[in-house]
Amino acid sequence: GLIDIKNIKNKNFWEIKKRFEGIKSKEIIRAKEILYKIFMILTRVIFIIGIIFAINVLFGVFEILTTGIVLFTPQFGTFFSFIFLANTIIYLKLKLKKKKWNPKKYYRTAIIGILVSGISMMPFFLTHSIVFNAEKKFVEMFGQDWREQIPVEVNSYFLQTPFSIPGYFLGLPPKSSIIEEQTLFYEGEGISLYFDAYMPLNRGKKLPGENSTIIRIHGGGWVSGDKGHMNMMQMNKYFAAQGYIVFDIQYGLFDGTKPFVDSNTPDYNLGDFSIDDMMRHLGIFTIYLAEHADEYGAKLDSVFVSGGSSGGHLASAMALAIASEKYTDIFSQNLTIKGLIPFYPANGQMVYFGIDGKEEFKNPESLIEEDSPPCLIFQGTHDILNYFSITNNFRNTYLAEGNDECVILWMLLGKRTSLICYFYLVFMIFAMLSLMSGNLSTSVTYSNEVIENFGAYLTTYFSYFGILIFGIFIGLIDIKNIKNKNFWEIKKRFEGIKSKEIIRAKEILYKIFMILTRVIFIIGIIFAINVLF
Repeated sequence: GLIDIKNIKNKNFWEIKKRFEGIKSKEIIRAKEILYKIFMILTRVIFIIGIIFAINVLFGVFEILTTGIVLFTPQFGTFFSFIFLANTIIYLKLKLKKKKWNPKKYYRTAIIGILVSGISMMPFFLTHSIVFNAEKKFVEMFGQDWREQIPVEVNSYFLQTPFSIPGYFLGLPPKSSIIEEQTLFYEGEGISLYFDAYMPLNRGKKLPGENSTIIRIHGGGWVSGDKGHMNMMQMNKYFAAQGYIVFDIQYGLFDGTKPFVDSNTPDYNLGDFSIDDMMRHLGIFTIYLAEHADEYGAKLDSVFVSGGSSGGHLASAMALAIASEKYTDIFSQNLTIKGLIPFYPANGQMVYFGIDGKEEFKNPESLIEEDSPPCLIFQGTHDILNYFSITNNFRNTYLAEGNDECVILWMLLGKRTSLICYFYLVFMIFAMLSLMSGNLSTSVTYSNEVIENFGAYLTTYFSYFGILIFGIFIGLIDIKNIKNKNFWEIKKRFEGIKSKEIIRAKEILYKIFMILTRVIFIIGIIFAINVLF
């Protein structure tokens, strides 16, 4: 955007007498040609990357082969949308410098670029459907004035909206809390395990959390990952400011082949550990917590366990094992589990990493009983690593045991790493607060309706994208020149097509634009009237 592309082949623009001294004109021209080729290569590469990202957003079909991509889509899709759109415009302007470029290829490239940009924004727009249905269910269960029923002194601490557009772009401001890092709770077997504690100010007095305990378990495929910034630290800070005592803990990791280069996993956590060993390490923490609860002001009769991916699996196994009271040799029985909140749980997937363990620990649904604690699961509809059938099976086991206190909250177009950034973070906080306030069935039962009507929502938003794409497409066309014969002259733009055919195509295109713009203009008036009245 800083380079004047129009003048990139203008010899006078690069003339040494006007620009530089001591460099021959031929060298300047050569440098210009090299710069042009570099731009072409970069724009083509970004264009291809955009197509791959769009396919990943819609289908997730290459997720296993392109693991790194899921770290950026869909939660950063809106930002990439602007990048891909700008890249398409630059690419088209560069290609127009070539006289032999078929007009069909030009418009085909433009349409593909706009579609890629629009698809990248789909997760952002689909968030509205989830938020809308959440509000709808709250109104059905609590009435139109349900927000007014929340005491003013409590409401001031809660998020006022499940999703904030300014917050999406600018981030969620962290609230004040007390953080104690790197507290050692176990040393042995060649490893050292630590935890971070997040605590409210003034020991949580008059805060809605009432010092309930949250145990957070990081993910990473049982072979990598860590507490802190790799385990949604922002969420931990938020809940601590709400009056919860949050413990972000480590456990022993299997020292096998990592699926990706990882410099964030501490070496002092690695060893030849099975799932049984990891559960034992978590049990050691529960014993430590029971002995030091008073130091942190943690309520042990109100404990919630949460984690993502492999951490979601371990959180489920740990919470259900404690609640069953059958594993007193591993876990402290001083903890009362009030709920488990796994994100994209990877139950049973450790076999692909060559990690063994007891069957009930590898597949924690076998630990589910009639009186198991309430469960709120976040699962992406497009997650092909932690298949959604795993999550469905988990909930169905709850129902088979006569326990209906397990709900899946489907994240539309969500992948396995959609839980790491703001895009879903605020909404997860919103729903988690509902669970920990005892309103699980009320706050998230809408999720099944959302997934059942996914096709309808998708159709609706494709209509929105149609209008958006058309508006952007008009912006790409130089309307001022649409009746300029020279603009369409084959000698200056294209070869092999007669001038009359170009002029005729231009006239048809002009009429189509006129009809469509008038229709959208009328729709705009109707929308404005609807907004007002």
